[in-house]
Amino acid sequence: MFSKPHCGWVTVTLGEFTDRASYLTDVPVDCLDALIFAVDHYRPAAIRFDAEGWEYTITFTMYETYIVRIKDCTELFIVNEDMIDIAKEVISDIERDYKSWMDWDDFNDGELYVDDAIEIPEKLSILKALVKKHEKNVHGIKWKIGLIKI
Repeated sequence: MFSKPHCGWVTVTLGEFTDRASYLTDVPVDCLDALIFAVDHYRPAAIRFDAEGWEYTITFTMYETYIVRIKDCTELFIVNEDMIDIAKEVISDIERDYKSWMDWDDFNDGELYVDDAIEIPEKLSILKALVKKHEKNVHGIKWKIGLIKI
């Protein structure tokens, strides 16, 4: 989902959708917060991204992901990935480029999101636990349904 962040910018790619996101919003923490809510409550959650000149919102659901970009016109993208798929991608991407996320607003000398060094590891841990719990529950349900159908 995320490229390696550099100088306050990151590329967001989901399915056929690709766009940039700016440090004007706290991309990693906003994503982690939204996904923690979505997975914990089995409810859709949305994140607004600022591309400096336009914006887009990604909404995660239990079944798929929707992206609405407001640029020259309004565009809708539907991605066949649910909130668990997206959560795994976000976890993987943040862990892969962990150091870069810690100072991804280096354009501002790292002062804008000074709490990220505390928030990101805490929220990663919470989201990992929720994904693991969700997968355990879902696999159990699928197994029980499979038994009922036989």
